[in-house]
Amino acid sequence: ERFLEKATEKGIDFGNASELFEELVGFCKYAFNKSHAASYSVVTYRTAYLKCHYPKEYMASLLTSVIGDEEKVVMYSEDCKKMGISILPPDINESKGYFNVVGDDIRFALLALKNVGRNFVDDVVRERGNGKYTSFENFVSRMRESDLNKRQIETLIKAGCFDFSGVYRSQLMACYEKIIENESESNRRNASGQLDFFSFESDEVIVQNSGFKYPDINEYNVKEKLLYEKEVSGFYFSGNLLDNYSNNEKGIKSIPIKRVLKSFDKTEGDEITEGTHEFADRQRITVCGMIVKSVDKTTRKGDKMRFVTLEDRNAQIELIAFPKTLESYGYMLTQGNIVGAYGEISSKSGDNEVKLILQKLTVLKSNEEYTEPFQPNIPEKKVEPPKEKTLYLKIDKKGSELFNKAMNLVEIFEGRTRVVFYDSEHKQYIAVNGRGIDLSERTLNFFRELLGSESVILK
Repeated sequence: ERFLEKATEKGIDFGNASELFEELVGFCKYAFNKSHAASYSVVTYRTAYLKCHYPKEYMASLLTSVIGDEEKVVMYSEDCKKMGISILPPDINESKGYFNVVGDDIRFALLALKNVGRNFVDDVVRERGNGKYTSFENFVSRMRESDLNKRQIETLIKAGCFDFSGVYRSQLMACYEKIIENESESNRRNASGQLDFFSFESDEVIVQNSGFKYPDINEYNVKEKLLYEKEVSGFYFSGNLLDNYSNNEKGIKSIPIKRVLKSFDKTEGDEITEGTHEFADRQRITVCGMIVKSVDKTTRKGDKMRFVTLEDRNAQIELIAFPKTLESYGYMLTQGNIVGAYGEISSKSGDNEVKLILQKLTVLKSNEEYTEPFQPNIPEKKVEPPKEKTLYLKIDKKGSELFNKAMNLVEIFEGRTRVVFYDSEHKQYIAVNGRGIDLSERTLNFFRELLGSESVILK
């Protein structure tokens, strides 16, 4: 009021003054004073210089700065790939506590592994200064003064830190406790000056002068190795789970998720883009990946729907399984399953994320098992929207959970048919301005399942 009053006194048009004030309010959300802006400019220039002239060192430092934030580590690692820099798997003889440059690539940090503590890593690196570890047994022997707890050792094995030794990860997991136990027993005997010739032998394993004799067991299969790597680091170092399903992927003409997302990208790095336009909203496609997360929600009628995160080699997309679809395919929508998902692209959701409305699903077969492609031929049953009609949706009250869910559906299925909510508590009609619904029998059924048939009226 004071701004408008003073502006008017100085002869400025009230409308212009009001518009100017609104612009000032908006600008204040991100405005910097001059000293702040100057400081940011210097930091920006320096980091841009480093990224240009020392890209490996810069990205290694950037990754180190976000250790503990798995999502950002993965995001910056993807940036490294775009720059032609590989992230090498962790190695007990090469990795440091932080991400470090090795040749033209970056070695994964030990501290970025789960359950591995800083003091332990410092001890590993310090002892390595006396020479590289020659085997897992050598590592245990030299680290006997450190805290060799079960969780840390399992993490190192699962991540592949001892692959250089040529011993299978499965063998190490089966025997590491025995090896540590033998080392502890040896230390006790040496401390007491005792030597028992027969104490080196057991029913399971034998300690010989040549080293530890491991049981003859198979290595983990590719899926097991990759899942263990993902569990302890957030990464797949030995390839990708989908590699062993490539024949099935080709058979169902799967599209990489990243290609789909790029069609709707508004930004690429720091530049504003318009997307690739390769795919369109409501287009039906098939994508493949592993289910990494699923969350169930309940409609007003008590029916379940499920939101599922599907991950392929380079990206993730959310699948939405409405009640009827969930009833048919719910048993497949479990974490860890490798699936092919056929559905309709939805790029109009309120959170601006691209989603896939699930219509058909199959669990993929490995290359060894694959015989014939999955055929997602689903007949269209789309109803043309009636002219000049309005969709009325009765809800308990504006702002309620039910209202928000219904509004999400309006945003997902955006179209030309006008939508009006009826707030039964306040007995008010609420028109949805600037947004309509793309009407079809399937869309109507979604609203009926959520609100009840009596609360969905088209007239």
